[in-house]
Amino acid sequence: MKQLIIMRGLPGSGKTTYLNTLEVEDGKYVICSADHFFLVTGEYHFDPRLLGKAHEACKTDAEIAMQAGIELVIIDNTNTQKWEYEDYLKMATKYNYNVTIQVIGNTTDLELYATRNTHGVPLAGLQRMAARWEP
Repeated sequence: MKQLIIMRGLPGSGKTTYLNTLEVEDGKYVICSADHFFLVTGEYHFDPRLLGKAHEACKTDAEIAMQAGIELVIIDNTNTQKWEYEDYLKMATKYNYNVTIQVIGNTTDLELYATRNTHGVPLAGLQRMAARWEP
């Protein structure tokens, strides 16, 4: 059974920690993330001007994985609002994937998230993201 997991959570909420607990055979899954677009020789170089391109690249990667029939496709983005992951839901329907939306963390532990997110998103940025969160 093919599965699409859409991760939802603010930076620092524990999405990566959760993914590291999944026990899946190598080659049987792919993780698609806009963050991958900003990795240059293993180092993260975020440029907000390229965020749209990063998300388009993530969607392309997901569609390629689904076309190939990869058993488990994981979308590892913040997905604070439904419109941000609607295209993945459409792909899941098109390629016959079952969907799980996995919410990690909450919108209240922002000070903690500010100290542990690996992308340096400041508290003010997390507050803006939390304010637009759609349940």
